[in-house]
Amino acid sequence: MLLEAIDFEEIAREQLIDEEIPAYRTAMTSLVFEDISLPNSNLTLLCDADVSTGTPQPVVPLTCRRRIFETIH
Repeated sequence: MLLEAIDFEEIAREQLIDEEIPAYRTAMTSLVFEDISLPNSNLTLLCDADVSTGTPQPVVPLTCRRRIFETIH
């Protein structure tokens, strides 16, 4: 399954050090961002809480984007 191929804990760790992430947290936008707790972890994952699909979409840090792109496509 696609979700099993994505390391959400790695994305969460990279979010902690990515310089762009604070801008998402303070941006004036219609998007609603929220921190989602990861199961069996003390990490949270910043996500766009997409109300149209009901599925949170993780904010992918620059260091993970190529790997996520290659996994999905």
